[in-house]
Amino acid sequence: MVSRSYVPPKSHIPSATHAPQLHSRPSPEARGLSASAIMNLQKTAGNQAVSGMIQRMRDPNRAVVQRYTEIGKNDYRGYTGSWSKESDKLRLADEEDAAVPQSDPTGSQKLYASVELIGEANAALEAVNSPIELKDGNERISSKIDDDKPELHLLVPKFHKDRPNVEASKNNGGGEGANFKLNSDCGFAAHTIADAENLYAVFGGETTDAASDPGLMKAEIVNKLSGQKHEQKFEEYKKNSRLKLKNPKSKKDEKLAELDNFFTDEYKKLQEKDPEFDKINGINSYANPAIGGAYAISSGGEPVSDKDVWNYHWAAVILKSGSDNVTLENYATGDQENNDDWVFQMYGVPTDDENGQSFHEEHRDKHLQHGDTPMTIATTKTKT
Repeated sequence: MVSRSYVPPKSHIPSATHAPQLHSRPSPEARGLSASAIMNLQKTAGNQAVSGMIQRMRDPNRAVVQRYTEIGKNDYRGYTGSWSKESDKLRLADEEDAAVPQSDPTGSQKLYASVELIGEANAALEAVNSPIELKDGNERISSKIDDDKPELHLLVPKFHKDRPNVEASKNNGGGEGANFKLNSDCGFAAHTIADAENLYAVFGGETTDAASDPGLMKAEIVNKLSGQKHEQKFEEYKKNSRLKLKNPKSKKDEKLAELDNFFTDEYKKLQEKDPEFDKINGINSYANPAIGGAYAISSGGEPVSDKDVWNYHWAAVILKSGSDNVTLENYATGDQENNDDWVFQMYGVPTDDENGQSFHEEHRDKHLQHGDTPMTIATTKTKT
């Protein structure tokens, strides 16, 4: 499967200067959850669920621990259900309030979550005006070993008919449940879910000026964190990048390949100089998009397998459990089209010990189609 690139219609290098976007756990209002969204959450999840969500948001000392467990049929902790007929493994969030069966190396079309998480996810998606809604399906799974664990509900993705942007999203999917379709272009799919014309990279407490082009955003990040001493090469990259890369599998011309290798090498120098570089700047394994944002990985370095090397891949975040993130993403099957090949997948942000569970590590080390030195970034549609 090869993911195509997202090429939006407008320029992605705005000239305006923007204030940094800081990473914190804001109140629901600061996070963008409107009073109506909170009221809707109360209706679907109840007052207790809303109270718990707000307390978690406001607790600045809440530890960020990512330890989802991948369990097999012989160690299922009592979570039985139809998923076990199709999948050998289940990714279970650390807090055991979300789970994604692994019927394919990229995930599956089944996602289970607690009523509380369903309400939180839908409220957050509504806050960014996403056309996507997660509908409660008919299937339930629960632990037969621990009665204190929440019952998990099967979630069915759907396009929300009442969101004002749904008309603009018709070319990028539609329907619900068995009829749900997303554009096969991973970038179009992510931008549709975010209701975003532009998605900007978040790094070190600020956002890029470049948007929606993972390679260009990578080059800008490296340039800025190098004290902008590579400005000339960055300007050359801007002139070459969008014109030459029509999809993630297209061949870079000699000049663009040279520039991409240059910024990859400069990134390596920054990382070697400071082992905490990725963590400080929230990139690679530490990339952690908000609901409605997306992961984007830009390939770099030498190939690590005989598989096709993609230029990049996108995955939109649609639900969070602690610091475990669940994405809704698609992989192209050829021509750009709306199809039902989309998947849910669970990733996480690592503790100080790398554990191979992040989006960055999975795509670099397991899928082996992004080179030995890719860069993964969290993206947002908001520049503040």
